[in-house]
Amino acid sequence: MAYPQGKQQFAEMAIPIILLILVGVVVATQFLGICPPGLEFMCGGNSIQTLIVTNPADFAAAKNFGTDISSRVTKITPVIDNNVQQHIRTGAITSNKYDLVILYGDNTALTAEARNEITAYVNGGGALIIVKGAGLLQMQTNGQISEYTFGWAVDDMASIIQFEPACPSFTNCNSVNSVTILPAEMTNLQLTPTQYKHAIIQRVGLTAPLAIDIAKYPTFSGVVLVDEPHAANKIAWIEWTDTTARPQSTAAFIGYDAGATGGRVVYLSYNPIELNQEDLFRNIIQWATKKI
Repeated sequence: MAYPQGKQQFAEMAIPIILLILVGVVVATQFLGICPPGLEFMCGGNSIQTLIVTNPADFAAAKNFGTDISSRVTKITPVIDNNVQQHIRTGAITSNKYDLVILYGDNTALTAEARNEITAYVNGGGALIIVKGAGLLQMQTNGQISEYTFGWAVDDMASIIQFEPACPSFTNCNSVNSVTILPAEMTNLQLTPTQYKHAIIQRVGLTAPLAIDIAKYPTFSGVVLVDEPHAANKIAWIEWTDTTARPQSTAAFIGYDAGATGGRVVYLSYNPIELNQEDLFRNIIQWATKKI
């Protein structure tokens, strides 16, 4: 078919551009683990089937979080569930083929049944990531939030994790806000690995503490204070100077490996996406799902 000169020149220019785009997509999907928006059909069957457990108040943020992961971090197929009491029941997670479960949203409260189901999922080989204050609160059978339970290592989940909120002695530690340090209270922020040979840290290439200028990240929402009794489970610290010029720190990432037949759990005291740490988050997900 003969093209007019203008159309022929356009076609000749367009073909190599399209080829370059296709090569870029292949590189992104195969080597970087990123599924470009609108091109999910090219990602094949390698997408990580992911359940994001949240709550009605954080549902919109959880959807954006899932989109950010799938478009900027790695290939996931997110399912967002904001009704823990009705949906996260015995068999709800263990009977499905989820590669990863993420607890998201500071208002996300877990029932005893949900905690037991999540524990069974991890013990059966599943991967769990907990972000900031998600899961700290306990929901009673009547749907109310318990005034007496505040922590992650509750019910069966105490068998797969040991970290707890690091409650300041001068506050009433019964809400996520009471253990959250906001950006306005922090200067000189840095990420300091404690295990430089850990797969997550090695693959990112960190060989020294990483300084973070939080002024560049307006969406950064701060960190949650946690106490992990076993040093071997701490992967990195997050450190800062408080408003009284005193140095402060808390565990940034905590990781548990349940062994050959069990799964892995990673706790994040801050959201790496808020600091544009996509590579770091990608390796966290790959470690949690035993891809590295």
